[in-house]
Amino acid sequence: MRVKQIHCVVFEIFTLIMVVFYICEEINQMRLEGKSYFTEWMTLFDWSGLLLILCIIPSRYTQSKAQWLVASLAFLFNFLRIFKFSCLTRTTGLYAKTLAKIILHDVTRSMAVFTVIFFSFCGALSLSLCYSDENQQFSDFGDVLLSGFRALSEQRPIAYDYSNFNWLSILLMMAYMGIVIVILLNILIAQMSTTYTQAKKVARLEYDVDRILQLTRMERFPFLNLRVKYYKEGDWISEMKLAQDLLEFSEDRNPWESVEEKLTAIR
Repeated sequence: MRVKQIHCVVFEIFTLIMVVFYICEEINQMRLEGKSYFTEWMTLFDWSGLLLILCIIPSRYTQSKAQWLVASLAFLFNFLRIFKFSCLTRTTGLYAKTLAKIILHDVTRSMAVFTVIFFSFCGALSLSLCYSDENQQFSDFGDVLLSGFRALSEQRPIAYDYSNFNWLSILLMMAYMGIVIVILLNILIAQMSTTYTQAKKVARLEYDVDRILQLTRMERFPFLNLRVKYYKEGDWISEMKLAQDLLEFSEDRNPWESVEEKLTAIR
């Protein structure tokens, strides 16, 4: 038992040292990149993971059970930081970029529509349930909201037995299930397919850009001075050559597309 405690202490000290190191590294990147640092969506995961680890310290010493909730979130956010290195290969870079676009654009718009439908139907259902006192499945409005959200996330009906519901409640539940599961989810799937197709067109361009950004961050790594140490003279790449290399021909692109149009796509 004592050996296990020693291992835990060593691991915790090592974790804190790494947290302090990465905080200094993020501050250095913030100093070098300026305002552009805050435009990267991965910055949210970086700081969330680091700050959550620091939040574990007070709850750890007070022996609060909340430390496990904070540790769970810290593990999640820090593990998701692996997506920062998704540009190592073109395939993983495409998937990571597509996932980010789907969450940022498609899911956000879909959830906005779902929120309106969700609260309108759940509110109407909760009021219609007041007509009958025999139904004991929903104790309050919170149960109705939970069942409505589980219908979307788990693809399950709001209720399995309709015998204790009045006709209006049954009609509302069937309409809600049809709109959310059949219509809204299929629209979201179709939109995600469109997003993937659009992301695939510029997959190589975004892959090269992300790889260049990662190399730039590595070159700016403090104390190592990699840019000066491994600098080599190379050929100057013009914009014309860049357009020809990055925007390769595919069946989705116009075969008669001019070089100027390709340059516009790069910019």
